[in-house]
Amino acid sequence: MKIIIYILFFFFPIVAFAQQPQNNASPMSYAWQYVGNPNFSYPLAGIPSLFFSPTDNQAYVAYGSIWWWPYAGATVKKFNGTNWEAVGDTEFSAGGATGTSLAFSQSGQPYVAYTDYANAAKATVMKFDGNNWVNVGNPGLSQGGVNYPSLAFSPSDNHPYVAFMDSAVGYQPNVMKFDGSNWVAVGNAGLTWTAKYINLAFNPSDSQPYVAFTDLADRVIVMKFNGSNWLTVGNAGFSGGNVFFTSLAFSPTGEPYVAYMDTANSGKASVMKFDGTTWVYVGNEGFSSTGASYTCLAFNPVDGQPYVLFYAVDYPNYFGATLMKFNGADWVYVGTPGFSNGEANNGLSLAFNTQGQPYAAYGDGHQSYQISVMKYDSVLVNVNEPKELPFRYYPNPTSDLITVDFTDIIGSVKSVEIDNFSGVKLVENSTLENKMNINVKNLSCGIYLLKVKTKNSCYFKKICKI
Repeated sequence: MKIIIYILFFFFPIVAFAQQPQNNASPMSYAWQYVGNPNFSYPLAGIPSLFFSPTDNQAYVAYGSIWWWPYAGATVKKFNGTNWEAVGDTEFSAGGATGTSLAFSQSGQPYVAYTDYANAAKATVMKFDGNNWVNVGNPGLSQGGVNYPSLAFSPSDNHPYVAFMDSAVGYQPNVMKFDGSNWVAVGNAGLTWTAKYINLAFNPSDSQPYVAFTDLADRVIVMKFNGSNWLTVGNAGFSGGNVFFTSLAFSPTGEPYVAYMDTANSGKASVMKFDGTTWVYVGNEGFSSTGASYTCLAFNPVDGQPYVLFYAVDYPNYFGATLMKFNGADWVYVGTPGFSNGEANNGLSLAFNTQGQPYAAYGDGHQSYQISVMKYDSVLVNVNEPKELPFRYYPNPTSDLITVDFTDIIGSVKSVEIDNFSGVKLVENSTLENKMNINVKNLSCGIYLLKVKTKNSCYFKKICKI
């Protein structure tokens, strides 16, 4: 019986139980809603980069200029629970910035990479030091001009890495990392192919950097760095036809997935994964009902499933933002297809908070390409809804320590367990303090149940060990 209960916890997203009313809203009670005010950026904003801080679970968005009007500087805003507020100065870059890419260090410090028009369109990375945005190493770190750099942090050494196509080497892909003093090449400069749509991501199972891009023939290539060299993952050019808008992400167990607009299937969305031997389709190829542009792939940290955000290029949802997820057998819509109120045809960004809620950022073509953010949430907010959990837990996913912060549970014994989904207790700790650090380094990679117990209540949340 205990095993059955834990299996049910795994499949249902609402996993908090206490002596208070519960929200038993069905999926039909959920809808896409604006996060704060819509259209909160300056006009002609470029492709947004949406990310959640690993320390406070707040949503941040970075943006610069649209590529054909590269005059406005880079800006980062965060959602404070009511409004979108600037992080430091707006337009903090020295000149015009396009192609912003946002990432966080493990301590929650925001970094932004962008094409820097104050430095001959080379790549520049800046970070927020708590008061100001400052350069990370030298500005203009690339040899030549770049398009749409991709920024990510190594989970093993917490160093920022940036990937880009460098005009000085024929727009071949390059990867550099900041070693604490300088930007240095990761492997060879120029990874053989001329590239487009480059994405950088780290495998959570071995902390190796991977890049996905398309070659001159518009076929997908994925490469990984093994510590000495860049190696092709599976076959080069494994996609069935010409592709656009490649997006790379990893499953919680470390399998690389790639989403793209698939011209071999009428421009619809396709997703493939590397099964250790070859690249295989996830569900049907060309699964979207319409053409899918600006495909953006991410994994939900709660259910572990891949989600793809795109804008539809065919009727009836012309240019509207659409989210689909893979349920283990088929790709299904999350909410209404084409949910954005305006055209989302200036690029999209998808991210999840620690509770597994999907957030979508996009530039609205009906509103002078200003940025809006929407989330898929209950329309029954504050109607017989459980209160906010009286604790926070971070980071999630984690590879080493997870911190449980008991913000509203004061003066009583707090017990924390980590169980697997067979009901086996793996870790147990108790404290009278308001914060607890739990070592999960020895756990295998996967999804676990975090159980927080007090005298009168018991709460359950899912965590991911990477």
